[in-house]
Amino acid sequence: MTKEDLFRSMSAIDEDILLRSEGAVGGHAAAEELQEQKRSGNGRTVVRKMIPWGSFVAVAAVMCAGIILGFVLNAVLLHRGNNRKEPVVTPSQAAGLTGTPTPTPTETPTPTEGKKPTQQPDPKSGYCGAKGDELQWQMDENGVLTISGKGAMKDYASELLGDSSPWYGRLAVKKVIIEEGVTRLGSWAFYQCTDLTEMVLPESLKEIGEGALFRCSGLREVSIPKGVTRIEGMAFAQCGGLNGIILPEGLTVLGESAFYACTGITEITVPKQITVLEEDVFGECTALRKVILPNGIYSIKQRAFENCGSLTEISLPKSLMEIGWAAFSNCAALREVVLPDNVKTLFEFAFSGCKALEKVTIPVRLTGIGINAFSGCESLREVCYEGTKENRNAVWMGEGNEELINAVWKYGVK
Repeated sequence: MTKEDLFRSMSAIDEDILLRSEGAVGGHAAAEELQEQKRSGNGRTVVRKMIPWGSFVAVAAVMCAGIILGFVLNAVLLHRGNNRKEPVVTPSQAAGLTGTPTPTPTETPTPTEGKKPTQQPDPKSGYCGAKGDELQWQMDENGVLTISGKGAMKDYASELLGDSSPWYGRLAVKKVIIEEGVTRLGSWAFYQCTDLTEMVLPESLKEIGEGALFRCSGLREVSIPKGVTRIEGMAFAQCGGLNGIILPEGLTVLGESAFYACTGITEITVPKQITVLEEDVFGECTALRKVILPNGIYSIKQRAFENCGSLTEISLPKSLMEIGWAAFSNCAALREVVLPDNVKTLFEFAFSGCKALEKVTIPVRLTGIGINAFSGCESLREVCYEGTKENRNAVWMGEGNEELINAVWKYGVK
């Protein structure tokens, strides 16, 4: 249906509606006027046919459909217009159209592919004082690290905890010179400096911090100044190349694992100010053959000499009161042990695995022998006991001590 046909239909409908309304309002007047028009002649006879109601509904439906279709077509055309892409005019084309030259933008040069960015060189100097700039450090081209100033070094941490020393993992330290005025080596200050072979310490030094020289496996010898009073835990632990050490007489603190796994040390004399040998203090020192302990030590803690496989003799002081768990475990070369009179407790595994142990002297004051205290002592043949057989029966003895029980006991013998 064209627009013209639609308009004609709408006009005919309007006329019909008008006639119907006139008939409803004007009554017979309108009817008579219609008849008059039929009789008048006037060149032509006007005849209006009344449109039935069903036809009216059909025409109205067609008209509505046309209107809806028009809306749909308009929407489609509008959508196509919005999606139409405008031509993109480049600066050069615009210049060609207007006749005005367009300047060429300056291009940033692309870095050469595969070229690494320039890295800042590692610093060769700085501050390392506990309070700030009271101590300075400087490294030369030969790997010699010099620390100067007055006061204590800063305490650092291992790489697992962060805040490691400024030279850790960056500079190959071969020699360390600590100048006079420095009073303390900071904790973990030279941790894992495996290239370090020599260290010079000043007489002003008083303390060696925790882990200060931990795992300096290339270090061969260190002369600890006489004024040092504290060697903290793990200070020299796993310094496998260290073959000689002399502890100063004024030493009062010897921390846990201070010389743990120093596999090159062969002999050690503990200063008289030390009263406790802490856990693992000389554990895993596999080359250690002789230990001299002063009278004044009252406790040897767990694993203090564990796995010291070369230890052949040790003189336990009269002041000793307890021997801890596995304190001498696996000292496979140890042949004889004399327990002092004041020892009351022998903890579990104290001498287990001492395969060469042949003779043990036990005091009458001993009230308990822990589980497996002498297990694996396959060479044990003789036990000298100060008390009587009745006294022996009163001693509590844990399981796993068959080697001790089956040995020959001699009573009343010191």
